[in-house]
Amino acid sequence: MNDDLANPKRNRRNARLAILILTLIVLGPVFWRWWPKEVSRWYVALATERQLDGDLPGAEQALTIAARWDDDPASVLLQRGDLLVDQGRYEEALEDYADALQLNPDDLMARFKQTVALQHLGRHAEAIEEWLEIKTSWQDRGQEVFASVLNGLAYARALGNSDLESALDEVNRALQFGSRRTESRAAKLDTRGYIHFLRGDYPAARQDLDRAIELVERVLTEARGEKTYHDVREHQRRLNRLKHHLAVMYYHRALLFESWEKLELADGDLRRVRDLGFEPGDHLF
Repeated sequence: MNDDLANPKRNRRNARLAILILTLIVLGPVFWRWWPKEVSRWYVALATERQLDGDLPGAEQALTIAARWDDDPASVLLQRGDLLVDQGRYEEALEDYADALQLNPDDLMARFKQTVALQHLGRHAEAIEEWLEIKTSWQDRGQEVFASVLNGLAYARALGNSDLESALDEVNRALQFGSRRTESRAAKLDTRGYIHFLRGDYPAARQDLDRAIELVERVLTEARGEKTYHDVREHQRRLNRLKHHLAVMYYHRALLFESWEKLELADGDLRRVRDLGFEPGDHLF
């Protein structure tokens, strides 16, 4: 009798093995292309959880592993760059943003982030040049986007105290476009108020800064009063971002009041900056 016929169990095992081998031959390449990306996504999710929990070193470690697994890690590098900025490690953040831009040169957000790192490093001329390139490349991307670009360029000029007349023209154009978001309009008013202050037009500066502060205080109050949200940590992160924007505006107005010799008002604004959790200084922008 044929051995194969006498051993039906072995026949079934051999058949299953043959099917498995055939499946691996057909689907193996797909699996190996898919698997690294999934591992990277898992580590990115882990990094986000750790960051929300305040474990910044753990988040950075997870993002570094994620970047190694991903064959196109531009978004991972941007997230790690943001994490480094939060820790004041601007040179390292700049390297991550530059690497991300090499992988995806058309990523507007990466270029935005790169300018912020340059500004924190005091490299204002480079930041302005970067904004000018962004302005040239992105003027046809819609009014909302272009208004943000114009505001970014104007603010970069203000931080570098460079060509304030052009800066004023740019932020005025940005405001003319309008904005659907209260925070965005407030940011533009803050930019214009700060430019007015640097130009010595104190009444105009106060008008804009008062309005910017009023708008963001209102948004912060509304956000604090929200009763439902997906994740309490994400909600706190949003509140912290609003507090940062507000602290910058109060600091700008304090500078105005100090120069205007309204010292009690300046002291009040500086106290508010600290109440929001920030220390006044040139680093605050």
